[in-house]
Amino acid sequence: METARKRTTLTLEPAVTAWLAHQGPRIRPTSFEKCQNHSRRWLADWGNRALNEITTADLDKHLGKRLRTCSPGTVALDLKILKGFFQWAIRTGITDYNPTLNVLPPRVPERTPRALSRKEEQEVLAYLPPKWGNMVVFAIETGLRVRTICELTWEMVNLERGWMRLPGHCLKSGRQLEAPLSKRALELLKALAAVCRAEGRIFETADRHWIGRIWRNAVRKAGIPPCRFHDLRVTFFSRCRQRGVPIEVAMALSDHHSIAVAMKVYRCVDIREYLRAMGREETS
Repeated sequence: METARKRTTLTLEPAVTAWLAHQGPRIRPTSFEKCQNHSRRWLADWGNRALNEITTADLDKHLGKRLRTCSPGTVALDLKILKGFFQWAIRTGITDYNPTLNVLPPRVPERTPRALSRKEEQEVLAYLPPKWGNMVVFAIETGLRVRTICELTWEMVNLERGWMRLPGHCLKSGRQLEAPLSKRALELLKALAAVCRAEGRIFETADRHWIGRIWRNAVRKAGIPPCRFHDLRVTFFSRCRQRGVPIEVAMALSDHHSIAVAMKVYRCVDIREYLRAMGREETS
């Protein structure tokens, strides 16, 4: 009994450090980054607390505080990662108490993916500085995630061949991606290369987390229905389908490895396609 008490007196900070060291080689870089980001929040609240002193009430307070500034999806992910941490702590014998067992995640409203029309794309671009507008165009033309776009360097693209070769560390899947660039994406990169030294990162950004805020402001000013920067991936998929591109090819080009998720966005059909199917044209 004395031994068990000694094991559970370990505080959260060294336990999280050991957990991150264990997780690092075993999960994708993007997943590890999320574990790091969320664990910083735990340490801010309970860094000096022993693991067996963290209660369900503490977790409810922590999640409630986060809900005031974050989306339900982010808070649900925080809880999911926290549950994984305590399960690891129990398996390794650090503690025998799991305060997350009876904690329920917040309800995450289901959101239907939506693709931008070409008209909406131009309306949003009109409210974005060229620096951010170039990223939007490249996202639509490649279907790549915002994190990947921010990490692109000139060494990863071959402007003569019109190809890009992306290392696994900047992709969610962790796998290297080789893919051709569309004509529009290639012209964009050539234009950028003509006005810079073509070295370092292609899209210089201070903080990729600012992109979402800048994007939402542009969408609001353009007066179009709400959409996320991530919906540009949906736009890429939608336009691939309209051109008759097989889903397997669209998945490979955009680093998509879940057929279930890909089918959800690949089958995203908007009112314009319904109208065309009935032989009618959109009036506005």
